[in-house]
Amino acid sequence: MRKSELFTRILTAVAEETELSTLEILSHRKTLEIVNARYLLVYLLFCYRFYRSEIARNLNITPQAVGRIFSGFDGRCKQNRFLELSLNRIRTELERN
Repeated sequence: MRKSELFTRILTAVAEETELSTLEILSHRKTLEIVNARYLLVYLLFCYRFYRSEIARNLNITPQAVGRIFSGFDGRCKQNRFLELSLNRIRTELERN
């Protein structure tokens, strides 16, 4: 599977789990739900071996912002149990397909 297809697949899985549109997740809006979805997306992309620069290009953010999102994911999960539960459901869904 090509990386562009994998990116779309992960983005779609996050959108379905969070009940947000892919456009909302890729936007620069900063509502809690959208930011949490973006954190999930970045974390999963790292798990699937995307480079920081690839993630940045696809999300139209800087590589530094990608690094901050990834490094802040664990702390965000501790504050919001929803993220950890969503992450597990998305991983299960991605492994199934």
